[in-house]
Amino acid sequence: MKPPVSLPFPRFSRRRPPFFLPSVPVLLVAGLGLTAFDLRAADPAVQPDETDQWAKLKTMNFDDLLKVEVTSVSKRSQRLFESPAAVFSISGEDIQRSGARSIADALRLSPGMSVAQQNGADWAVTARGFNDVIADKLLVLMDGRTLYSPATDGVSWNTVDYLFEDIERVEVVRGPGGTLWGANAVNGVINILSKDARDTVGSYVDAGGGSYEHAFGGARYGTQFSENGYGRAYLKYNVRDELPGGGDSGEKVQGGFRTDWHLPTTHLTLQGDVYSQRQYTRLSIPQYTPPYLPLSEHLYLYSGANLLARAEHEFNENSVLEVQGYYDHTELDQFNRLSLQHIWDVEVQHTLKLPPWHTIVYGSGYRYTPDYLATNPYVSYTPAVRHNQVFNAFVQDELELVPDHLRLTLGTKVEHNDYTSWDWSPSARLAWLPTERQTAWVAASRSVQVPTRGYSDLTIPALAIEPTMVNGLPLFSRGQGRPGLEAQELISYEVGYRVRPTDAVTFDLAGYYNVYDNLITAEFGNVFLETTPVPHLVLPIHAVNGGKGETHGVELSAHWQAMEWWRWSLAYSYQEFKIEGFNHSFTEGRDPQNQASLRWSFDIPIGKPSEWRLDLWGRYVDRLPAFPLDAYWDLDVRLAWRPSRHVELAIVGQNLIDSRRYEFSSAAVAANPVSPIPRSVYGELSIRF
Repeated sequence: MKPPVSLPFPRFSRRRPPFFLPSVPVLLVAGLGLTAFDLRAADPAVQPDETDQWAKLKTMNFDDLLKVEVTSVSKRSQRLFESPAAVFSISGEDIQRSGARSIADALRLSPGMSVAQQNGADWAVTARGFNDVIADKLLVLMDGRTLYSPATDGVSWNTVDYLFEDIERVEVVRGPGGTLWGANAVNGVINILSKDARDTVGSYVDAGGGSYEHAFGGARYGTQFSENGYGRAYLKYNVRDELPGGGDSGEKVQGGFRTDWHLPTTHLTLQGDVYSQRQYTRLSIPQYTPPYLPLSEHLYLYSGANLLARAEHEFNENSVLEVQGYYDHTELDQFNRLSLQHIWDVEVQHTLKLPPWHTIVYGSGYRYTPDYLATNPYVSYTPAVRHNQVFNAFVQDELELVPDHLRLTLGTKVEHNDYTSWDWSPSARLAWLPTERQTAWVAASRSVQVPTRGYSDLTIPALAIEPTMVNGLPLFSRGQGRPGLEAQELISYEVGYRVRPTDAVTFDLAGYYNVYDNLITAEFGNVFLETTPVPHLVLPIHAVNGGKGETHGVELSAHWQAMEWWRWSLAYSYQEFKIEGFNHSFTEGRDPQNQASLRWSFDIPIGKPSEWRLDLWGRYVDRLPAFPLDAYWDLDVRLAWRPSRHVELAIVGQNLIDSRRYEFSSAAVAANPVSPIPRSVYGELSIRF
């Protein structure tokens, strides 16, 4: 089936080579990137100076790390230590030193995150409960561009990627963020921020391989092409073997560019990415005759491209205007049926300081998301085509009640969408700084999850479970979405405390109590008989707003610079979870009650400029009684040698305690395979020049 002719957006042929990239977005991204780099002047005066980011990172002391700034809490830069929210920053260096090979895996570094790998491609990631392979209460962004898909009501983590060397940091906000980021920022916001092109002048190449990820590599070239202009282009590739149990191998290629112009009062950014991914999988597709759940192999083809432009203009030290717009296109070829999604988004934001008390951030935005979702043997969408729109406006005011000591932040966002009409997300946050070494904060917030295509239009003809025989006929359950569902609602109460008792130690403690209403649950219909393709019984299960729930918990992170060359990082989280109302997806016990993580980082000089780096990362993850899965202990080890300031050789061992383990299992309505996660090892060579 092809999209109807009336679709007002590009159509692409299903019949293409395995690594076909959509022609229009590729030409757009590549053309803009090449144009930017062709602007590089021949005058030696604008050639880049040599930079050594390894040396720069090594000279950072512990006090510098406490001055790390975040933007995801207030949509403007502020010190993390003073932020009135449960926020954690994962630096690009942290990701590289952890040995993680995906952004989803790197999120285990943050307290309060539930991260589990289901198979070679699928990850279950969320904050503060309700975990699933497609978690609908966590908003994920890349440089301010949303990665949350309105078609699936969640994030496909197998497509979330970037060159790790060029990631500035990942900001993890646990708790509601709807006041500034809008719907679906219910339990948290993940904002992946790439480095300014000015900070990536020079070349970078890495390559490696191992027992699971057979081969991977990346390259980046950054340059200064004018007095105020900088740009880079990158490419990365990986080939992944199947996990034990098989059928989930894959490969992916991704490239992109970023350009930044730093003018006297204006910062302009233009960036884009394009990717293509081939994913093999084994699925159990239900059928109405024995065997009812045959296992078959399939090939999924993912591809996409995006382009983002942002302008930030400083009128004066008290007034900054930011305008951002982006286009995002994704394709999924599944069972030889092509689904398309487009996102057009624009937002205007103004930050205004009104001395001596007020700092106001306000703005508005518009999003248009046309899509075509094809029917396949497992799911169908009715209607197949939608043209959804979202309008929003927001305002947040930070009041300095007592200069440098007491701040009150009030705000709300109002949105209109095509599913639940009007929604609003107010919040109030109070921060008290009794000394420059302490921050205490409390917050109350409301946030919503808007049920879109995955809840209102989706039908699963036969759920992936063995049918029950009734009077000689097989009984199948049929999942059906329902238009007119209300938004799922959260009222959250939070409290936090940060302290730096000595120059070498910091503690960050956060607690929360969440109350959920209008949770989407299941309602059984009346059993009826179908005669095609063979006689069988059907039990319809409809989505309804029939659930309520409560969660509460604590999250702790601590850092200790034991010596100049030795650093400790501790994370711990505990949560209680209670849900009223039947629902397979929200069954209690899908998130670990206790989690703990301890990292030791050693920088061992053996003579300039040679250096050894050793990172040990131990973790404990509690059992998941909903499946059930046992608790497990884990250990990752990374040993790196830098014979010069340009070269690094590293060997990484992952999941070293158990030979293999299961971390997550499919919901009853999912056909995704479940594979044990094995012990693995890989080596990597990185060169900067």
